[in-house]
Amino acid sequence: VLLHACSQVRRTFRSIRDAQVLRSIGSVRILVSDSEPVPFALWIPGRSYIVLPAALLLSPADVRMALRHEGQHHRQRDTRYVYLTLQGRALFGFNPAVHWLANQLNELQELACDETLARRPDHCRHTYCACLLRVAESAMTVTRSQLRSFMINRHANLLRRRIEAALQPSSRPLRATAATGVGLAAVTLL
Repeated sequence: VLLHACSQVRRTFRSIRDAQVLRSIGSVRILVSDSEPVPFALWIPGRSYIVLPAALLLSPADVRMALRHEGQHHRQRDTRYVYLTLQGRALFGFNPAVHWLANQLNELQELACDETLARRPDHCRHTYCACLLRVAESAMTVTRSQLRSFMINRHANLLRRRIEAALQPSSRPLRATAATGVGLAAVTLL
């Protein structure tokens, strides 16, 4: 399990190194990669990265959606929690509860990000969902890395749930305390 995590870290850093800088804004670097079919956000102490696939640049609307989405992951500090899940998987990799917890945390992060974007007044839900589908189609052949904010996991349910949640009007925002409670209960279960 530790070797698998190390290989993912190495692959992700190689992807960052090989990507071209599109723009730098403060400590955030927006990169374009020929090898990555899915946008992702990564935080390294002192610097935040948003990596966009080169194919995404053909659609300015998709670029805006991807930048908003990945930027929201940085604002929610999701890119920092990834290191905790990697550490948990490395230390307790044989415990299935650790993998379940990491997957639940990833799903909650994606849903919270989608919900936050859906509440923006300038956000078009249908355009966003169409962008999610286009990116998911390109992600179908890619192996998922825990270091990266994931677009689609092995269960197609997540993508369906994300699209359904994005299309529904928000009745109440996702509560951080509820998500924290679920996380603490799962850690206690460990």
